[in-house]
Amino acid sequence: MTSILLYANDDPGFDTRLAAAMALAGAAGGHVTCVQARPFNTFVVADPFGGVYAPAALMEKIEAADTAHQERSEALLRAGTVAWDWQREDGEPAQALIARSSLADAIVISVPGNDPAALALASEVALHARSAVLAVPRTGTRFDPATKMMVAWNGSAESAHALRHALPLLRLAGGVDVVSIAGGAGRFAAADAAAYLAGHGIAAGLVERRSEGRRPAEALVETAASLGAGTIVMGAYGHTRMREAVLGGTTRDMLRQAALPLVLAH
Repeated sequence: MTSILLYANDDPGFDTRLAAAMALAGAAGGHVTCVQARPFNTFVVADPFGGVYAPAALMEKIEAADTAHQERSEALLRAGTVAWDWQREDGEPAQALIARSSLADAIVISVPGNDPAALALASEVALHARSAVLAVPRTGTRFDPATKMMVAWNGSAESAHALRHALPLLRLAGGVDVVSIAGGAGRFAAADAAAYLAGHGIAAGLVERRSEGRRPAEALVETAASLGAGTIVMGAYGHTRMREAVLGGTTRDMLRQAALPLVLAH
């Protein structure tokens, strides 16, 4: 993966996103494009009469904060060894990332947890981006391209799509397991996924687990821990072109609770 987009707004997950993007670029000889996008409503203030306006003092304060964040981040990037550039845009961050995803190999965002705004961004990007999405937790396991990776497999088109998008990452991994939770009824068997990987020179183990009354996300997280996997590759599920409310339950659960990096594709 040589063309990497980094969601570069200043929030509690930025430092771990930056570290993940630099680690991926370093391992793959890639380039990081940092996208700092400022929503238009950042500037807007409502008055008591129903009007809205953008105070000059507020705009100057926001501009100064964004510039300070960019300068601090660029100092960290210059201290590293990867190629990078910084792009600033006005508009919704999710749409800015999606618009650039057609010519990107991966987008790096945060695992949102229970933060509604972060969940909305992660959901929209995961469902509509034209590239793989690497979601890294704000705390917990840091992304390491050389770690063992686990492919969550249910035989669906989404899981097959995620597997294909993740091939460059899986080639860097220190091992790959294809994991299915018993009860899945998708079109493709786990053995098909392993055979596909073998055709690309990647040896993968096959693991089947029972849910035993647990939600699929819980079973996946526990299985990853038992296998020593540091990253989970999985399909992102949704049913319409709405936002996070239409995510499949397992995708939503993983975005809320995963303490290790996720590679998503819809």
